[in-house]
Amino acid sequence: MPGLLSYYKLVKKERKNFPNASIFNMLKYYKPWVASMKADKNIIHELPWMTFGAIEFLKQTATPGMKVFEYGSGSSTIFWAPRVKEVYSVEHDEQWSKNVSAQMKQRNYSNVHLFLIQPEKRHTNNTVDVADPYAYGTDDDTWRDYSFEKYVRKIEEYADGYFDFVIVDGRARPSCIAAAVKKVKTGGYLLVDNSERAYYFTQTKKLLPERQWQRQDFFGPVPGLTHFHQTSVFKKLV
Repeated sequence: MPGLLSYYKLVKKERKNFPNASIFNMLKYYKPWVASMKADKNIIHELPWMTFGAIEFLKQTATPGMKVFEYGSGSSTIFWAPRVKEVYSVEHDEQWSKNVSAQMKQRNYSNVHLFLIQPEKRHTNNTVDVADPYAYGTDDDTWRDYSFEKYVRKIEEYADGYFDFVIVDGRARPSCIAAAVKKVKTGGYLLVDNSERAYYFTQTKKLLPERQWQRQDFFGPVPGLTHFHQTSVFKKLV
């Protein structure tokens, strides 16, 4: 397991891609990162697979009355369940969904609503633009010929402004961002993980204008990973 000096070198290396990121903020997560690296990867732990800075923000922001919608189930679902009123979580992978469901039953969480919505085979072999929020595609080679439209549009069953948090950490993320913006209440949050991937925003940036959404980026280590990522949180101002 990397010592503090090795971790510091990793921080300096990763920071080249994000020169404005705080070295101090990345260094302070050394101990929890090491602990996460020692954890059994076959067991879903209670930390979302996003940057530690974002996790700290969520811990400080979550309140018992909140309603949360997730694209992508897992450790984040376990994280949210004891902290908020309701969790609605969409998953595309059948076996993973079963694993998460088993974890919910084991922990006796009754406020979690899990939805398995698998993608559908497209009727055409034409390549879709995964940056297009209305193409419902993914850059995962396994699912390139599939549409995630039903998966993405599950959130449309709820009223505009219904959710305090919407988490985009699953498939077809540009499409999820487009579907989510109306469902976040004023004062609520939209979280996009792995936001260093520029194509998430090439066509959705116009849906998140600065006058309406306040952006905060968290760059740094992620539980269980040996490379860094960025998580972005958008607060809905109006």
